[in-house]
Amino acid sequence: MPDTLIVGAGLAGATLARKLEAAGITFHIVHSAKMPSASRKAAGVWNPVVVKRFMKTWLADETIREARQFYPSEEKHFNRTFFFTTGMLKLLSNEEEKRQFLERREELEPYIRQETEKELPAGLEKFREAMEVSEAGYLDVPGYLDACREHFMEVGVWIENRFLHSELIPEQDSWSWQGQLYRRVVFCEGAAAAENPWMKEIPVRGNKGQVLELTIDGFRSKKIINKQIFILPRSNRFRVGSTYEWRYAGTEPDEQGREELLGKLMEILPGKKVEVNCQEAGVRPTTPDRRPVMGALGEPGLFAYNGLGSRGVLLAPYLSACMLAFLQGDGDAIPEEARLQRFV
Repeated sequence: MPDTLIVGAGLAGATLARKLEAAGITFHIVHSAKMPSASRKAAGVWNPVVVKRFMKTWLADETIREARQFYPSEEKHFNRTFFFTTGMLKLLSNEEEKRQFLERREELEPYIRQETEKELPAGLEKFREAMEVSEAGYLDVPGYLDACREHFMEVGVWIENRFLHSELIPEQDSWSWQGQLYRRVVFCEGAAAAENPWMKEIPVRGNKGQVLELTIDGFRSKKIINKQIFILPRSNRFRVGSTYEWRYAGTEPDEQGREELLGKLMEILPGKKVEVNCQEAGVRPTTPDRRPVMGALGEPGLFAYNGLGSRGVLLAPYLSACMLAFLQGDGDAIPEEARLQRFV
């Protein structure tokens, strides 16, 4: 009998599965390519600084340390490259922003350069300076998830199927799904958790994000540019995002999202000729306090690991290690701010 059934193979589910595998815990992971996946639409930008407020992200030190170990190890294991460090330039618009940077720069060490960057890429002439986040980059999320999927298929633990909650049946000391018994089930469903009958009390909300892939005539940058939106260099194109939409009519890309992103891009690079090659949208799982939900649900053997939101690339390796320790019996392994009991 496999020990664990993981429902969902986005970043949360995939990284947890890899942690279980490394620990020698047997599992199956079920996912349907026909179901929406925010992870597969994500640009994958990682950055341990809240650049808008000039402060560290939640668990910045722990998450960057774990990510720096985990993703390179995964690259070596899969013999692929998908984790990149590029650096990020947070454009400073005025003296007030510069003052905030100078006041807090020591707190942000070692993730930023202590002096402002004044030599900006051509086209950014309306900005005089920028805060440079040296510890920033992106993960090729679809590439990583594809590598995980191929590996899980090869070792026989991948189930390509749509998961229906009605098919999960309690048995004595276990759960049955499609004729297979599991000691426990971990839900990593993303925004689909809203349909989970065992998570009705937990307010996982969808937040729609849209991203454009485009070319910008005459603009070159090796670093990510940040000013309300990010401009992420990818080969000879850029990925530009993202919107944050709490209310949305549908999950598909739309004209409103396109115009919002292009409008903000033109504020940064006025007059530049842009050609949009692709537009994508995904619905992030998030919570009212913007912290994940992790822990044991009301029924014995059922667990939730969800709500990583827009910072999933950095959070996933560290929190998956926490979730593994919790499943192994360490009741204090999950950070207090992420424990789902705060909602129950």
